[in-house]
Amino acid sequence: MLYHRRPDGTSRQEDVAFRRLGTVLSAEAIVAAVCRHLEVERGALLRRRRNSFDRAIAARMLCDYGALTQRQVADVLGIGTGSPISQQLRKLTGELESNRALQEQVSAIAAELRGYTRNAND
Repeated sequence: MLYHRRPDGTSRQEDVAFRRLGTVLSAEAIVAAVCRHLEVERGALLRRRRNSFDRAIAARMLCDYGALTQRQVADVLGIGTGSPISQQLRKLTGELESNRALQEQVSAIAAELRGYTRNAND
């Protein structure tokens, strides 16, 4: 808990809904899987490119399977703050609604990462 006592002197229970449960993968393992599936070098994720969802996909996987915050994802991907990560995730979500090829890419990466988490739990 960040604060043990609130300013008014009362204590507050932790909201367990915000806890991240399950196996957490390393950022390096996630980035490696993303690069392999997208057929890009790691350096490509560190560069800004127009009309590319590579960084957004990496960001989503790092949040989902690495349990990283958007600010932490920004650090991994060499982006200044977490705000651009939020914008990229929003654009990715919108594009996934209509782009079948992108849906398949994201699903394939997620399936591989889920396999890693299952193997770690065995």
